Amino acid sequence: MTRFFGTGMRLNGTGKAIGGMMMVLGLVGLIFVSSQRPAQAICEDPFTMAAGVAGAIAAQVSALMAAFLASQACPGACGTLPNLYGISIETTQAFLIRSLDLMEDTILNKLRQFWDRWLLALKDMTAQLSGSLNDGTRHLDSLFDSSNETENERMLQEVEYNAKKQYQTTDQGCRFDTAARYMNSTMRTGTFVSQGLTKNRNVEANNAAGSPAVAGQKTLNESRFGVYQSTFCDGVSNGGYPGCAAAGPRPNWDTQPSKTLFGKETIDMANTDDRRAVEALTYNITGYDVPDPFGLNILRSAQGQEQRARNREYMAQMDAVSSLVTSLVGERTPGPAAPEIQQLRTKLGVMDASPNPSEREIRQSVIEQLWDPNYWVDLGDSPAATKQKEVYLQAYNLLMLYKIIEKTEKISNAYAIETANMLDKWYGSVRYPGSDGRVNR
Repeated sequence: MTRFFGTGMRLNGTGKAIGGMMMVLGLVGLIFVSSQRPAQAICEDPFTMAAGVAGAIAAQVSALMAAFLASQACPGACGTLPNLYGISIETTQAFLIRSLDLMEDTILNKLRQFWDRWLLALKDMTAQLSGSLNDGTRHLDSLFDSSNETENERMLQEVEYNAKKQYQTTDQGCRFDTAARYMNSTMRTGTFVSQGLTKNRNVEANNAAGSPAVAGQKTLNESRFGVYQSTFCDGVSNGGYPGCAAAGPRPNWDTQPSKTLFGKETIDMANTDDRRAVEALTYNITGYDVPDPFGLNILRSAQGQEQRARNREYMAQMDAVSSLVTSLVGERTPGPAAPEIQQLRTKLGVMDASPNPSEREIRQSVIEQLWDPNYWVDLGDSPAATKQKEVYLQAYNLLMLYKIIEKTEKISNAYAIETANMLDKWYGSVRYPGSDGRVNR
């Protein structure tokens, strides 16, 4: 009887052979399980003691096989086989336990090394994910800001576009504005010139000292004839005997309003000959007669005082009548330099545009714009442009309305004077019965 692993189990000869064979197969299986094989999941270095363990086990297996074969040859004399089994098993068990401990330590070390590396990688990944999250939030905020800014810019562009369409500046609008800038100045100049011309007539009618009419109509006629000879004389007039040695620089301009007043939009009042023509024409149109001066003794008499009063009535009436002519001259008096107006008229084909246009010429430049085809073409730009031009034309119409009212007032004043003279002529005897031969009608 033989004790196996010290458990008290006994084996007969056949049982011993079967038991020995099973032990050998178990050891071979254990060797197969613990032997080195190619890794399938991980790429790790093989165990450092695997080769030694496998060699020891192989040696034990060889010894066991030899003992087993020897026991088969001498079944009765080989009693040491169980002991050999025990020793071999204990040795193998020690090697297996040591190998398992080494494998456990190796696995744990690898797991620790793997975890340390993973921990650093996870920390870096966490930092990257956190940074990516913040960066993504920043990108979203930037996207929202960009969207809001784009929307506001689009709204602003729409407002600017609509405003540009509604308040679009046109060439004609700029021209109207440019003309208006000079209009006020030239209107003041025209008013002052008109008043100055009528004042000159009043000075002469008063026989002012130093004036050509200081001695009355006789000296005034002599002065006017001298001007005629030097300025207005026509060499072929009066049958070839005009009373002058040669034709003047402005022949007959004192009798031709169509040329003197209406020939140009601007009269060059700085030119002596043109100014003399205007003054002579005023006398000729109105028929202004200068009264003779009174002696002091006559002026103190009742008849002299009455005649003096009548003379002053005549002066007042002629001043009102003369203003109808002098206002036309004032409207055609040059104003300040306005190169824009000159360029505009020249572009429209006017050959004698003045660099110092008068009020009349500036008004004419406004009207001449209506002759430009581009004015009507530009009406199709936008409804706002059409409305702007309508406003400018309404402003010009208002200006002309006031000019018409001004002219109407002067004409009404002249009609009132004429009506008063007619009444005085027809019913003068009612006011002055039996005086100066008036006919009572």
